[in-house]
Amino acid sequence: VAVIGAEINIADASVYPASIELHNKAVNMIASLWHAPEPKNGDDYCGAGTVGSTEACLLAGLALKFRWRKWYAERHGVSEI
Repeated sequence: VAVIGAEINIADASVYPASIELHNKAVNMIASLWHAPEPKNGDDYCGAGTVGSTEACLLAGLALKFRWRKWYAERHGVSEI
């Protein structure tokens, strides 16, 4: 059973097309929970799915860093670093 399971990629959208819809719903819920700015085109929020929590935390930290850089540059009249 473990060998059969190792051959299947659960995250493969071509095998499990419903995973795309589930991913988009999860990203939209998290964006709403964190009061993210509304998408300009009215579509779903943009987000990346991760397998591990460490990877997710690192990506969230990077996103925060880049948003802070932009905010700081605008507030203090400097170009982004």
